[in-house]
Amino acid sequence: MEFKFLNQLGRELRDSILHLLRDYTEALLLAILFAFVLRSFVISTYKMTDLTMEPSLEMGDFLIGYKLPYGLDVPLTNLHFGQTTPQRGRLVVFRCPQTDPSASPPATGDQLCVKRVVGIGGDRIEIRGQRLIVNGHAARYTRSHLHISSVIRKQARVVALREKLPGEPAYTILISDQPAPNFGPYVVPPHSFFALSDNRDFSEDSRHWGAIPDRAIDARIAMVALSFAWNPRPDGRYESHFRRHRIFLWAR
Repeated sequence: MEFKFLNQLGRELRDSILHLLRDYTEALLLAILFAFVLRSFVISTYKMTDLTMEPSLEMGDFLIGYKLPYGLDVPLTNLHFGQTTPQRGRLVVFRCPQTDPSASPPATGDQLCVKRVVGIGGDRIEIRGQRLIVNGHAARYTRSHLHISSVIRKQARVVALREKLPGEPAYTILISDQPAPNFGPYVVPPHSFFALSDNRDFSEDSRHWGAIPDRAIDARIAMVALSFAWNPRPDGRYESHFRRHRIFLWAR
């Protein structure tokens, strides 16, 4: 009787362990599947590695992008469904155009860029005297007192301005205090958008590439999740500084 009891206890213990392992395995597989779907179709993360979008986005910002507004890519295929037109004023992530001037329309590569949409298909874009003009309507400008990073101040003399197109939200840009070349007029082709850097006179954007296909958009930037500044030290090394004031900062 004692051996039968031990055998029965062993079988029950084995069955309990197998049942527990099966439950944990199913939960783990569901979590992996959920994370894959979330990462592929809903949100994604990015990092700012340059100064092109200062002061809105700073070098060292870790960004969260929202992918759903611009359609779905089917993994392992070139299929894309549900593409929509981006809104003017939005910060978007897209596959950077390749710098081959013979490509028409410009081809896109694997590197990602972050820029601000200022024009969509059919819009007429001009820049006169560093003032943005869309469909004949000039943007309004007011002086901004937003902090300009020391890295930019060391490289160039810039002015921070609030730029606002009629009917669109305002945002802050940096422009040189020296005159810059005019641009346009340029009509944005259908199913494309025109994007500019917020650090307006010191980076490449649609003024150099032309319009970007809507399909190249990967996500809309929703917020800054974390941010680290890398400050140079006298010995030539860099030390990191955690920017607490930029935690979960909504992107505008």
